[in-house]
Amino acid sequence: MAINDREFGELSQRVQQLEITMKEVRSDVREGNKTSDQILAKIDRAEGGYRALLGIAAIAGGIASGVTALALKMFPFLIGKT
Repeated sequence: MAINDREFGELSQRVQQLEITMKEVRSDVREGNKTSDQILAKIDRAEGGYRALLGIAAIAGGIASGVTALALKMFPFLIGKT
């Protein structure tokens, strides 16, 4: 079955439109990859912040437990029972 000139023209136009659409999709994917890289970089920075926060919390917890232990040890002396 032979393709006439009209059908060939329609197919040619469809192929051109598909090529344009593929170029748009490729640029969208590139932009999406850049955005993903930026998000991952922000997550990495945030992860460092969480580590610092956990370190500070550990130090504060250690100090608090030390003060509590000292207060409990000194409690009998503070209330006058030796």
